[in-house]
Amino acid sequence: MVTWIVVVVAAIVLGFGLLRAVRAYLETRGVRVVTCVENRRPAAITVAAWRAAFTEPFGRRDLRVEQCSRWPAWSGCAQTCLKEVREAPRATRVEGILKNWCQYNTCICCGAPLARTHVGAHQPHLIDRDLRIFEWKEIPLEDIAEKLRQCEPVCETCVDAETRTW
Repeated sequence: MVTWIVVVVAAIVLGFGLLRAVRAYLETRGVRVVTCVENRRPAAITVAAWRAAFTEPFGRRDLRVEQCSRWPAWSGCAQTCLKEVREAPRATRVEGILKNWCQYNTCICCGAPLARTHVGAHQPHLIDRDLRIFEWKEIPLEDIAEKLRQCEPVCETCVDAETRTW
């Protein structure tokens, strides 16, 4: 009887630890845009999500930069940009930046709201001052916030109408 209680308690503890690890992995994966502390410029980073997931069940999520757009030139940095990730994990993700931008913008051509645009199948498009239409994927990730301020949004329907040739 005591053995079963120990096994059940151990399974519950392991289950909670696994749940915390999975949550940590999901929260830390993906590309993020942060401000490089050393040169005060935006940088695109990838956090070592597996490391964060492995250390989370032990009480402290260990964040490390796995890739950075400023490397190899700045590879010996102190990784103090991770403070920004700890303070606002969703706001630093590229998907979060794009969803926020889509939520508060309408198509420059037809006025349709972009709030329902999903970052995935229907990519948000932008139009620049030279009237060139392009996908957000064409922008270097460290420049995405600046480009979103400089360009106007275009919905998928208007992109199809502007780019389709018969």
